[in-house]
Amino acid sequence: MTKPTPAQVVIDSLAALEFTADTVRRLEAGRWHFAANALTAGADVQRTADAMGLTLDALRIGLASWAGTRRGLGLIDEQQSAELLRLASGEGEVV
Repeated sequence: MTKPTPAQVVIDSLAALEFTADTVRRLEAGRWHFAANALTAGADVQRTADAMGLTLDALRIGLASWAGTRRGLGLIDEQQSAELLRLASGEGEVV
């Protein structure tokens, strides 16, 4: 077997990094979708943050960013976005 050239190592490594970054972005998007579902269904905000391995502040910031992106894409409206942010603040918890 032939040892790869440094140029080939660079090409292969960068391709692997791009693939990994894309995979992480997709997983992160799914993560926020499930967090939004849990909160909308009445999950406790702290329990949701714990399940994600996040602080409450990180959950709120991440959810706000995710909701803003979804709103920008026309996938949710302003009212739905505001409701997610309200739920992330701890209002309306049932479970």
